[in-house]
Amino acid sequence: MAFNKVMRAKLEDRDIVVYGDGTQTRAFTYVDDIVDGLILAHKAAAGTILNIGGGNRVSVIEAMATLGNAMGVKLRLQLRSRRLGMLETHGRMLEEQGTRQAAGTRRGSQLEWHGNAPG
Repeated sequence: MAFNKVMRAKLEDRDIVVYGDGTQTRAFTYVDDIVDGLILAHKAAAGTILNIGGGNRVSVIEAMATLGNAMGVKLRLQLRSRRLGMLETHGRMLEEQGTRQAAGTRRGSQLEWHGNAPG
């Protein structure tokens, strides 16, 4: 969703709004990896909570630079104040509660699943 908004803003010659200073990180996962993980998830015990994510985190600024390079353009970023409730690191709340279990790591061995995303 975010990348679609960024590309649309660039095509419409608008600035891309980034909330915060851009150092906050987000995790990205290939769709194929998610599908593979979901197919294998049926092996897990009933009620098991699984996070089928790649765990490859990059800063918002890095993601915007990569997208701009892929598009062959320089994106105009407009930094705004952080929004109320915005997390510095995607997934941190679950990690702090001790409920985050990345399928590509600890649960990966149970499911025999490993994402293919670089990183």
